[in-house]
Amino acid sequence: MMARSHVAIGAGFSVVVDAWGGTVSTPEAGKQEEHGFKIVRALAHGHVAAVRGILRKLGLDRTLQGRTQVERRVRDVIEAMLIQRIIAPGSKLAFHRALAPETATSSLALSVGLEQVAEREVYAALDWLIEQQPRIEAALARKYLVDGTLVLYDVSSSYMEGRCCPLATYGHTRDHRPDRPQIVYGLLCATDGTPVAIEVFEGDTADPRTIREQVDKLRPRFRLSHVAIVGDRGMVTSARIAEELKPA
Repeated sequence: MMARSHVAIGAGFSVVVDAWGGTVSTPEAGKQEEHGFKIVRALAHGHVAAVRGILRKLGLDRTLQGRTQVERRVRDVIEAMLIQRIIAPGSKLAFHRALAPETATSSLALSVGLEQVAEREVYAALDWLIEQQPRIEAALARKYLVDGTLVLYDVSSSYMEGRCCPLATYGHTRDHRPDRPQIVYGLLCATDGTPVAIEVFEGDTADPRTIREQVDKLRPRFRLSHVAIVGDRGMVTSARIAEELKPA
């Protein structure tokens, strides 16, 4: 006999489905029928499992790993934030709600073992991540960058809300929001486009002036002596080549 399930959807409405997910019948609102079991709640899982599997395939979970039990929990929060950012981008408060049992819409919390996360833990995890950034970037550089390779670099910007960011200043806006302060950020990538390092600058920083920091990353931090930096013409100017890239 084909198994059937009784799914409650909203108030006073139910749908009977078979084991394969096909609709068998739709009883009138408010009526109850016995079919062996009822699905009271279903959390989406496929997209969570897919993204988490890719993170493990890339080895990002090992790169993020913490040494102590406290750090491991923080690492789990960061991993959950990465997954949520991909499957349903939103604010940190929205992420916190996505983990709470009462408001969860996916299996994310259960998958990473974080059924109870305080709101303050989310922001504390970001503080931990900033502290770990040099270590994480160095690990990515060892994996994806070698001497003699191409390094891709580009700059973008975003407008900011609020008044507490020390880097937010008025400057060139790519978002067509001259009424808001900006931040500028430069992304350093491997030849295949894999992100390796990112740095945030004050909002009025001209794109070419961010080159010096990239040279400092490639040589002292990542220990590369011979690379080719690829950037657009407006950033890798003749002055930058003469003053910063050539001497390095």
